[in-house]
Amino acid sequence: MRIYFHTFGCKVNQYETQLLREQICYNGNYQPVEKIETADIAIINSCTVTHNADADTRQLVRRIIRVNPRCRIIVTGCYAVRSKKEILDISNSVEICPIKEKIPCYLGLNNENRQTITYFADHSRAFVKIQDGCDAFCSYCIVPYVRPKLWSKPLETILKEVDSLVENGYKEIVLCGIRLGKYSSNNAKNFAELVKNLMNIREDFR
Repeated sequence: MRIYFHTFGCKVNQYETQLLREQICYNGNYQPVEKIETADIAIINSCTVTHNADADTRQLVRRIIRVNPRCRIIVTGCYAVRSKKEILDISNSVEICPIKEKIPCYLGLNNENRQTITYFADHSRAFVKIQDGCDAFCSYCIVPYVRPKLWSKPLETILKEVDSLVENGYKEIVLCGIRLGKYSSNNAKNFAELVKNLMNIREDFR
């Protein structure tokens, strides 16, 4: 099966798409492709921070239906959480899977539970997600309503992930999250302690 991935939005979304790519394509049953015209399945990781972001997702869904009507379309991400009806109004054939973590299982990959990446497709630098969620609930911001509750990746997992990416040739690592200042884990109480631990990795990277 040939599968096409498209990401809208932030670095966290880009990281999560890469994680999905590795989870889904690892066993060889799914082959990633760059052109939607050749895909059997399209996974769209959506954003909903602005109306333009919503419109971009709808526009891509319409384009896929037009150029590849047999393609199975799965929409995930923040727009899928906020307003799946607006997406389904385009076509009832579109599948909505708001929780990205469930997509491998949704595709029948019940044993795939990896939580880190080993490379970053089409990038010279790698993003590493260390944190998710926000509890600020600013009056102008939709993010706390469409992202998970506050969560931080364990320090040991981050160190292994960064070390693996550096070994695979990435010289620049970008730490990403929804609210980085809220990072806190058992062995790194805050973001500053995390950075100090990363500086102890004996590799040439920044």
